[in-house]
Amino acid sequence: MIHRLLPIEQQHAFRWIELMEVAIYETLSNRVVAERLMERLRIGALNVLRICEAHQEP
Repeated sequence: MIHRLLPIEQQHAFRWIELMEVAIYETLSNRVVAERLMERLRIGALNVLRICEAHQEP
């Protein structure tokens, strides 16, 4: 349970999303595919953040 041992914080999740966005749009030429992938990555990152925050609450 890495989220308990090394929890991410909001700024980490947002920075990761920013970096992935740059990598995706530089790599993929198909904009529709790039946008779908970005949306899925955002959802995943925010879900991980939500789980980490939930485990930090007393």
